[in-house]
Amino acid sequence: MAAFYGTPIVYRLEDLPHNLQMLMQINPMTHIINAYRDIFYYQQMPNMKVLGILFVGAIILTIIGYFIFKKLQKGFAEEL
Repeated sequence: MAAFYGTPIVYRLEDLPHNLQMLMQINPMTHIINAYRDIFYYQQMPNMKVLGILFVGAIILTIIGYFIFKKLQKGFAEEL
């Protein structure tokens, strides 16, 4: 529930006070939802710079997660 209301899905980010807007911009899903809103509602291109930064961050986190998994793989089945 916190993730749903912490992401501007049913409300616009611009409707929030400025200090909450700054806090909401930390959530990466905020930018993805705003990109969809720009495309479908406003028929304009989303901010590709922000989406590119999110994409690069996701790739970096995937690589880090892969190496952590490979390091801990031997004892992984016993923990589950």
